[in-house]
Amino acid sequence: MKTLFVLILVIINFCALGQTKTKVIDSGSAYLNYSVDKKSLKMFVIDKKNRSPDGYSIVSDSLTLFLNKRQDFNFYLGWLNPLKYKVSWIESVSVDESYRQMESFVSSLMTIFNLDVTSGSKSVNQDDKGIVPVNDKSSNGKQTSNVDLSKIIEIDFPSKVMLSPDFQDFYFFLSLIDAEDLGNGDRKVINDMKKDIEEFDKSNFSDFKDWYFTSFSTLVSLESAESAKLSVNSINLALEGKEENLSKKPDLISGFKNKVSLVSLENKMFEYQMKSKLNNAIVDAETRIKAESELKDKLKPLVSIIEDSLKDPSNDSGFDSSEFFESKSLSFETGKQISAKIIVKEYSFDQKSLSFSPLEEEFSKKFVLRKYNFIYPTFSTGVFYSDTEIVTYGLSNSDNSNEFLISQDTLQKNTALVAAFANFNFDLNSDFFHPFLQVGIDPTKIRPFLLLGGGIFVPTSKFAISGGAVFTWEQSLENLKVGDSVNSTTDLQNDIKYGVFDVGVKGWYLGIQYQF
Repeated sequence: MKTLFVLILVIINFCALGQTKTKVIDSGSAYLNYSVDKKSLKMFVIDKKNRSPDGYSIVSDSLTLFLNKRQDFNFYLGWLNPLKYKVSWIESVSVDESYRQMESFVSSLMTIFNLDVTSGSKSVNQDDKGIVPVNDKSSNGKQTSNVDLSKIIEIDFPSKVMLSPDFQDFYFFLSLIDAEDLGNGDRKVINDMKKDIEEFDKSNFSDFKDWYFTSFSTLVSLESAESAKLSVNSINLALEGKEENLSKKPDLISGFKNKVSLVSLENKMFEYQMKSKLNNAIVDAETRIKAESELKDKLKPLVSIIEDSLKDPSNDSGFDSSEFFESKSLSFETGKQISAKIIVKEYSFDQKSLSFSPLEEEFSKKFVLRKYNFIYPTFSTGVFYSDTEIVTYGLSNSDNSNEFLISQDTLQKNTALVAAFANFNFDLNSDFFHPFLQVGIDPTKIRPFLLLGGGIFVPTSKFAISGGAVFTWEQSLENLKVGDSVNSTTDLQNDIKYGVFDVGVKGWYLGIQYQF
């Protein structure tokens, strides 16, 4: 039996030494890389032993990291676009601010794309019946038909099509008037306004939606930190220019509005029509300024989200760490361990419908961090089987008298019992085998066994097998001795003492522990 136990322990220890896996971390950080295509998480550690990120390892559902001589740790994550991927850790409660702001921006963008820019806006002084005919020959505004056409000043029409629908309407009806409807004085006033109308049209009615949509699509489609930095710088520079232009537009509109109010024609019907159309364009321009300002104010937070994701980069000089940024910082007190679960939620963006939708499944992995100790204890209950020889005292009666003689016997006990174990494990950086030394005691009150041995602990399955020597307390007679006669068993039991520990090995045991 003794030879069998020694052989088992030797084989187990050789297996433990041959199947080790590094998970003790000397540095204070680990680098995580989430694969968008494979939906997997890889991890590598840069330390004295490993100076290259090539040694990636796939993170299983749960991974325990042992920190050597430290109780604080940082996780750096390969850059993920925060407008498409929400990364969170279970230690912190956070509002999905980026997703809320994206919805707000897209909502505004959809509103802007649905604006009616084909018919213009109605001015407060426009008749509900629509346009007043300019060739109305009523007495108000009627001009003489006896006109020398050779002396008529030509209307100076714009060389390009106006962007404003109201300006388009104005020049369209201007082209339809008869020569006698407008005198040279009115024509000169209209020609003098041409330059102001063209400048107002150019500065207020150029398309602004496409730039915001393109900028937003660019931010959503970013796939690397390097491209994100370039795009953010470019968009911020353009936003500064747009903010400056928007800040000037109220004064430009006010100036144009003042010039329109000063227009005075002999043909009052046409003056009414001209002012109505120009004022409609002013209202439309004010609406567009408000819409663009809203888009600008909602695009800027999205740019800030990208900028924030580029903060706290890794400064490890051992490799190109420009794509890795601090994702989580953890610390724990002495004697404790901490678990951290990373969750990656992905969103898809439909450019046709301008809508976001979260994907059904979320990705998550769990990390357990604890301080590394080469020797660490575990405590549990288990079952052991022993083959033990123990000395005991009994009584014999050979002559059928009322007196019994005290005798000493050696008993061979083969039995399975429950015991409490204290294991002192040796961490060999393996997920499969940790050898340990063991102390155990069975719950027998009268004559408990003391177990001293060793074994192998399998951390991944919470299973341990052990074996070793059995010791017990020695029985001794206080006043009586072997061969003395007594009247009853009670006399013998009262004289037996268990105070002396027998240092001799009484047998051998095999123990099993599970899920501790």
